[in-house]
Amino acid sequence: MDYKISEKAKKVTLGTAVLGLVFLIIGFFQQKDFVYAKKVDDHSVELFYNGRADLETQNQLKESIISKMHGYQLDFHDSMHSGDNGSDSNHEEAHSHSEDDNHHGPTFKWLVHIGHAAHGDDHAITGSHESGADMLVDMANSGDVSFFDQGFRRFWSNLLVNGFFFFGIALGALFYLALHYATESGWGVVLIRVFEGIMSAMPIGMVALLIVFIAGRFGGHHIYAWMDSHIF
Repeated sequence: MDYKISEKAKKVTLGTAVLGLVFLIIGFFQQKDFVYAKKVDDHSVELFYNGRADLETQNQLKESIISKMHGYQLDFHDSMHSGDNGSDSNHEEAHSHSEDDNHHGPTFKWLVHIGHAAHGDDHAITGSHESGADMLVDMANSGDVSFFDQGFRRFWSNLLVNGFFFFGIALGALFYLALHYATESGWGVVLIRVFEGIMSAMPIGMVALLIVFIAGRFGGHHIYAWMDSHIF
């Protein structure tokens, strides 16, 4: 595998790797765990979330939604428990049960009633024909209303996909080289060095996959929902 790489190619490769590392670090600290929204009508939205969020974190999310929906009157009702009328004591009891017992359902499911705008006109706040419910749904879909992903699931899933990507391409190049040498063909001699270079990326994919597998084995991440014992 005696092939040479030009200095220009080395600089481009190094620069791309550094740039990718910078974006990786930036994205690592900006990951979001989305809260999903379903519009019921122009004045009602159902919010639900399936993850880890204690009562204090949920209250912080409510305060964030209220501050972002300035001018609207918001009432939160827990629609996951029929006997809950919005009281804090019932909510704490329901949350404590969800923490102690494994469950398949969402961590919380809120029915948010959106009152009229301060001036009795939704358009006065949104500046468009968008209702308060549409505004809240858009905020949830864009991640403006969300939790910080403490499990870094997007990072681990991206690392898994990239590991399989590089490992798979390098494995394909290795197969071509094995086929070329086994058949002693001469027509592929022009491409053989290219495939040798591609095959050299195999350790990158292997290391990435090993990191993901080892971290998952010891509970370092929960890429899939069934890996989290608190949910299943």
